[in-house]
Amino acid sequence: MAWRVLSRTSRLALAVFQRDLKKAECRARSTTTAPVKIKFLDFLQKNFRDTQPFTRFENLLQRWRTKSMNSFYLEAKMRYGPDTSSALFILTCGGGVRLKEQTEWFRSDGNRMHSWDFLNYVGVPIEEVDLSTTAVNFSSFEQIGELQNVKVMSLRDCPHVDDWCLTRLHAYRHSLEDLCLTGCSLVTERGLPALCHLRKLRRLDITGLPLIINKSLIKVLMEDALPDTTVIIEDCA
Repeated sequence: MAWRVLSRTSRLALAVFQRDLKKAECRARSTTTAPVKIKFLDFLQKNFRDTQPFTRFENLLQRWRTKSMNSFYLEAKMRYGPDTSSALFILTCGGGVRLKEQTEWFRSDGNRMHSWDFLNYVGVPIEEVDLSTTAVNFSSFEQIGELQNVKVMSLRDCPHVDDWCLTRLHAYRHSLEDLCLTGCSLVTERGLPALCHLRKLRRLDITGLPLIINKSLIKVLMEDALPDTTVIIEDCA
């Protein structure tokens, strides 16, 4: 067993790693890899020769957490419906939602803690979603892909939103009117054509995308593909 060949120092490092994981689990229930774990694995790779046990441990833990979270939200969906279970997922990620015919938002605080008052509106459709600065990624849209009434969605400064994530947005093609992708540093011009399915889109903000070079050309192409949409992008000059 790999555990037996670990040195005393390595076992101590693993204990510290498990402690940090427990703290991270208390702070957030996220299916994405937390930055603290990435930094710690980098530290292990630089200072220890045998890091495979740590990597295997991380992979096993990640799969277990993903399976547990998927099961949890599947049960919530069966009990409360897709809108309420999606609201729970968005709030858990650190985002916010506004329900139909409601003026106030339900939001998480800086520690991703939130009120459970949204359960008083079970079945009420979600009209606006704010996932700005959260760690949502491609798999996250499995939990919110059944929403039929979302008109506004903000993915501003989401570090893991990439071209593949944009392909998931076709689920909102019958309702989405306003989409903000500002600061999504992984989005390129190859992914933007996936947005052409959003025929009801009226506003598209794609400012601050460093991987898009010819911004003026992209603006023309997107406006041609979505003639009723106002495309916001920086001046190429």
